Amino acid sequence: MPTQQVKVTDRVLLLGVDTTISENDIRKQLLKTYQGIKHIERWYYKDEDGKYEAPKDTVQVNFTSPKYAERFLQDGIVSFGNLRCQMARFERTVRQKKDIASDNGSDSQSEILTEEQQITDKILVHDVPTNIVEDDLGKELSKDYPDIKHVKRWYCDDKSETPTERVQIDFGSPKNTKTILENGYIEVGQFCFPVTALKPSMRLRRKLESHHGSDSQSEIFTEEQQITDKILVHDVSTNISDDDLKKKLSKFYDGIKYVRRWFSNDDSQTPMERVQIGFASSGNTKTILENGFINVDRFRYRVTALQPSMRLREQLESNYGSDFQSEVVTDEQEITDKILIHDVPTNITDIDLKKKLSKFYNGIKYVRRWYNNDESKSPMNFVQISFQSPENAKTILESGYIDINKFRHRVTALQPSMRLREQLENDSGSDYQPQMLTEQDILQTFEGQKQ
Repeated sequence: MPTQQVKVTDRVLLLGVDTTISENDIRKQLLKTYQGIKHIERWYYKDEDGKYEAPKDTVQVNFTSPKYAERFLQDGIVSFGNLRCQMARFERTVRQKKDIASDNGSDSQSEILTEEQQITDKILVHDVPTNIVEDDLGKELSKDYPDIKHVKRWYCDDKSETPTERVQIDFGSPKNTKTILENGYIEVGQFCFPVTALKPSMRLRRKLESHHGSDSQSEIFTEEQQITDKILVHDVSTNISDDDLKKKLSKFYDGIKYVRRWFSNDDSQTPMERVQIGFASSGNTKTILENGFINVDRFRYRVTALQPSMRLREQLESNYGSDFQSEVVTDEQEITDKILIHDVPTNITDIDLKKKLSKFYNGIKYVRRWYNNDESKSPMNFVQISFQSPENAKTILESGYIDINKFRHRVTALQPSMRLREQLENDSGSDYQPQMLTEQDILQTFEGQKQ
């Protein structure tokens, strides 16, 4: 395991901040100097009922990742005019994590947050007061950013559907988001709000894949993956061999099965600065993914999660029930007539759900709830929808969600029906879309390399 070191954190406390300085003024000052700021919150004294009373001189600053917090802490002091305020490392407790998740709502209504994403046409704006309506925000932003397509506030992913202080903005082109993301903030009138990147739209993803090639050597990136035995390490110099890297890592990290560099998916087969690491257990990856980095000698590298191995997937399915009623969910599936809706309460019947959806979405053939693949056969919170045509599913998948009454639910793509697959193969040949390699394909490839 890694040697004892100061615990990393993505939160910092500012001490001695005059209570007359507003959160917005603090935000403006910090955002124009530091990167990766996500949330600014002043602390308050509370009465016996837990209600806020007088403001404290302590301000909490949340960052998008620990690396930005560490850079911030290196300065030791931050100035507001003539006032110099000290910093303190703020280590989260389990209770605080739960409170923050409850306050901020779920990120499940849209594509996965990917804070390091450099090319995207979608961003998430933080700390936007809930009394600002989407239309007003869109009008104000359009004065400076004419290419805005959508402005959507996020809501808590529970029965309350409480609006959060997060607003998603979709642009017509990634060039509009580049400067905003480089600055780390967006200005709205007199206010200044921090931003992070969202995974790009399906349209842009297809365009990027055609220009740069697909990362087809392994399963799709899923940075929010909670249970996996495989990770991807970024920015690893190509002069480090797989064997040397494995030796260095094995001194501190248990359970490493293999280390494999990725190569460009073209004729050149150029080595990339990405290295895949397979572990014996998901327990070996948990701390690494929570930290967001891995240490190699004196260097620190960013990591993201890969979909788990087939062995682990089978184990998870036997533990939690299998999605056996349909093909494997694949968020990157581009052409399909079938989608999966998440977090649908089990007291809504298929018939009622179809009636509600048919008012707004055309071409629905059937609505079918999924059930656990065990003796209980208990209903799951997943509902499969099949459409007459992939065009009916396209807009929904590009949005990343579907509306049911006043509730908004995350969606992912399922592999298309056999009818559509045959049609696509007839139109375009057997490789009708850029499908990802399966786990078996990958293992066979590496077995061949060994021989």
